[in-house]
Amino acid sequence: MRESLRTARALLEHVTPIHGDCGQLCGKACCSPDEEGKGGVWLLPGEESFFPAAWIRPGDPPRLMCRGSCDRRDRPFFCRIFPLIGIKTQKGWRMRLDQRAWALCPLMSSGLRGLAPAFTAAAERAVELLAADPELRPFLRRWAAVERTFHRVELGASDHDPA
Repeated sequence: MRESLRTARALLEHVTPIHGDCGQLCGKACCSPDEEGKGGVWLLPGEESFFPAAWIRPGDPPRLMCRGSCDRRDRPFFCRIFPLIGIKTQKGWRMRLDQRAWALCPLMSSGLRGLAPAFTAAAERAVELLAADPELRPFLRRWAAVERTFHRVELGASDHDPA
């Protein structure tokens, strides 16, 4: 596994979006497959080595199929930063709320200020570390592009959205 990925995951091991288990607020909605048994979370390149092959749905990118609960230390990177997304700005990589989370996460209505500052800071540092890796940077850009597309289609944002 890439050292940048190992370090980024470690930065997020002991921080959570709120002081407590946010899964108690929503019934672990982000840890459950949808009605069609789909869903899951994207895995960063190399991250699939952490999980049993039976839990991974092949594809581009591969996805970890959620089982309803897990130890925080075992979660994929994107679960660790949920409901945030890293966005490349002129000043570097910054965090914002992932528009796809509105359907699942009751924390969204509180905005970034409703999240634990240590969590947001750790997520930003972790994304910066990954973005510094020339092999992971394109993947992060792709991930953010998918979110931007959802944002524009679902929320009617203009093509000039600075996100």
